[in-house]
Amino acid sequence: MQYDYVIVGAGSGGCSLAGRLAERCPDATIALIASPKRAAF
Repeated sequence: MQYDYVIVGAGSGGCSLAGRLAERCPDATIALIASPKRAAF
């Protein structure tokens, strides 16, 4: 796969930027999001 835009982090700014870029180039944008590990129950 090849992307024109790679956004690392999805805080409020990252999500906003990813949304705007995806509207213009939906097949060329990827957002990489890391979340904390969940506690085992």
